[in-house]
Amino acid sequence: MNWIEDRIRSAALFGMAAIAPFLGLVFIGLLGALLVILPLPWCRFPALLVGIFLLINTLEGIRTAFMSFSGPPGRVLEPGEAPVLETHLEAARAAWQGPRARLILAPDAWSVELTGVPRWGLFGWNRYHWYIGIYPMLCLGLRELQAVTEWETVFWSDYQGWLNLQAKRLAAYWYRVHLHLETRARDHRGTGGWRNLFRIFTRPCARWMVRQFQPFLAREFVRTDMAIAHRHGAPTLVRALCRLAILHPLVQRRGFAAWDSRIQGGQSLPEDLYAHLAEVLARYPEGADGMLDLALDGLQREAPPLLRLRLDYMEAKAQAPVPPATPASRHLLEGTDLLRQVHGLW
Repeated sequence: MNWIEDRIRSAALFGMAAIAPFLGLVFIGLLGALLVILPLPWCRFPALLVGIFLLINTLEGIRTAFMSFSGPPGRVLEPGEAPVLETHLEAARAAWQGPRARLILAPDAWSVELTGVPRWGLFGWNRYHWYIGIYPMLCLGLRELQAVTEWETVFWSDYQGWLNLQAKRLAAYWYRVHLHLETRARDHRGTGGWRNLFRIFTRPCARWMVRQFQPFLAREFVRTDMAIAHRHGAPTLVRALCRLAILHPLVQRRGFAAWDSRIQGGQSLPEDLYAHLAEVLARYPEGADGMLDLALDGLQREAPPLLRLRLDYMEAKAQAPVPPATPASRHLLEGTDLLRQVHGLW
């Protein structure tokens, strides 16, 4: 895809996801106002009801159109708390012209993400957060973690162009709106089910928008994979993706199950749970091939998205990766007390 095609595609997505919904809200609101104001003696009461219904949906849609979202939960790191990790992330940002972001260390996250959190909805902006899970830092070596962090930086890089970043921002916005509205719909079933009528237009719109962005995001994932594979080598990125794909079931099977057995047997847990997990993850897992097959089929919830498609584009074969000799956490958090602090939160 050349430069012009990319800009046309991004502009079309921006118009579809930002301008068209806003114009739709204006149209519904004007129609509702006309039905309320205009004298229609032969059907005054039904027209009034329909008008009020449309106006309520318009107000709810406007509120959603300018909705902001909170950042991810976790231990927010202040500057200087993890200097080696901060230097690592700053090097990735400088190399790829990425955005500046707050650093959040999450005790129970399964991924490393540079998240763009939408502010003020359709025509707002993103606030960026590095959301770094402890588990990926224990299961990946420094080189693999570097490939993952640079992947996230490239995805939100200024090299992508303003329209491309706006399309990604809107994709994140509609995905969050979709989850928010579906959660509200579940909460308001039963006696409060009538409240779902207030979002009778926005719910299907959000659901439809999420589907429309899927081909765009798939292409962007593949483009970013190819950039990182060119810089770090495809084997490095493939090892990282496959390791992350089996991380959640591996920790549950090898780590959490062992802790439950200790508790049931009246034994105490390891003094440092994260150090124990690092030892567990350093061993080749039994059943890793089966876990990976499930992830490739999209059946592992915490696995990287579109894993099979991305490996196919890199012409790489999925394989259960050899565990790192030294986890990245020992390099990036060395000399700090962060693991112990996060352990307390966990």
